[in-house]
Amino acid sequence: MTDISKILAPLERPTAVLSFMGENGATWSPDRAGRYSECCERGRFYARELLGYIRLGAAPSLLGHIIKMIPTKDWSGVEVGFFQEITERAAGFVCHPAQAVTAEGMA
Repeated sequence: MTDISKILAPLERPTAVLSFMGENGATWSPDRAGRYSECCERGRFYARELLGYIRLGAAPSLLGHIIKMIPTKDWSGVEVGFFQEITERAAGFVCHPAQAVTAEGMA
């Protein structure tokens, strides 16, 4: 591969650069090893990785494509954490788990 083709390859299949995607970025293939809480944190990490990539402007519709790849059964903490992080960021209230949400807003 030439240098320019290495640069352009992720644009042909943007999911190939994400750590939680399988071979050639064609399948949802996260690491589910560990306790439930560890899997939730890993799912949150995957969501931040995806959102960071989307923010680069390379693939704004990527979230929808990935959601279609996620099986609808046999969810683990990875999927729960992934969608929790996406939801919190979309709603604009990203906080540390130790922070409380009060009637007046975030503490």
